[in-house]
Amino acid sequence: MTQKDGAWLITGGAGYIGAHVVREFANAGIRVIVIDNLSTGIRERIPDGVTFTEGDCSDESLVRKVLITHEVTGIVHLAAFKHARESARQSIRYWSNNLGAMLGVINAIQGTNVRFFLLSSSCAVFGASGFVDSDTKPNPQSTYARTKYSSEQILADCATEIDLSWMSLRYFNVIGNGDFPHAHDTSTECLIPAAYAQIQRQRPSIIFGTNFDTPDGTALRDYVDVRDLAAAHVKAASYLTQENIAPQRTISIGTGTPNSVLELLTELYNEVQRPLQIDDSGRHPSDPEAVWADAKQAKELLAWEPKHSIKSSIAAHVISAQRSED
Repeated sequence: MTQKDGAWLITGGAGYIGAHVVREFANAGIRVIVIDNLSTGIRERIPDGVTFTEGDCSDESLVRKVLITHEVTGIVHLAAFKHARESARQSIRYWSNNLGAMLGVINAIQGTNVRFFLLSSSCAVFGASGFVDSDTKPNPQSTYARTKYSSEQILADCATEIDLSWMSLRYFNVIGNGDFPHAHDTSTECLIPAAYAQIQRQRPSIIFGTNFDTPDGTALRDYVDVRDLAAAHVKAASYLTQENIAPQRTISIGTGTPNSVLELLTELYNEVQRPLQIDDSGRHPSDPEAVWADAKQAKELLAWEPKHSIKSSIAAHVISAQRSED
C-alpha cells in the first residue's frame, strides 16, 4: 500500500495497541488519522505528523466529519474496553461503550469513501477452547468477549449494505512494546503491567488460579508481542486492498505456542532480578483454562510471522516502565 490508496482512520489510536498500529502504518507510508477519547489512551503516544481528533466513536457525526474531511478509505477499529474480569463487574459499561463505538463507526461510514475495515477482536470469543483454528466455533464466556463477538456480527451483517471489504483480527494475549514515550501497557488488569506494579510496591504478584489442569497449574495463553501484532495489521490492510480476493474473514493473530502464567511471571522476575513472589486470588469464571492459536492461517494468508520472543517482550516492558518512572 502507498499513500495514494487513501488515509486510514485508527480509532483508539492513543491506546497501548493502537499507538503501535499507528506507528506501523505511518512507517509503511500510509497517511494515518486518529480518533481517541483519551479515557484510557495517552495523547503523548501519538507521533508527530499524525492528525489527531479527541472524541468518542459513538459520536456518529464527529466520525463522519473526520472520514470526509481526511478522505479516509480504510478503518482500523480498536476503540473499546478490553478486560474480561473487569467486564464481569461492569457489564452495562462494557456493552454501552463497545457496542456504542462499533455502531457509531458503522453508521458514520454510510455515504463516505470508506471501503476497507479491520476490526480489533479477541481470542476471548473462543472461550476455553485450548488449541483453536479456523474451524473452532466461538464460545464467549465474558461480557467483554460477547461484545467483541457481537461487533463481529454487526460487521458481517452490515458490510454488504455499505460495500465494505473487511477482516476481523482475533488477537491473542498482547505483551511487549516499542521504543517511544509511554509505549508499555499500563493496565492493571493485564498480567505483566499488573505484576510489575506489584514488584515496585514490594508485594506479591496476583494470579488467578493455580489449580488448572495444566502442567504447572496456571492458565495457558498465547502471548504475542504488540510490535508483531502491529505488523500484522499492515499486512491485513494490504491484503484487503488487493483486487479479486475473498474479503470476509476472521483470522487469529498469535504465535501458536502456549505459555503459562507462571512461566511469564518467572521471566519477569528474572528480568528485574527479584525472587518470585505470587499470591493466588483464585480462579475467575471469565478466565479460560487454556487457549492458543493456529498460527498457520496468518502465515499463509498474510505472510505474517511473529519475530519477538517472550523474553524480549518482557525486557521491553521493563525498560519502558522504568523510563516513565524517571
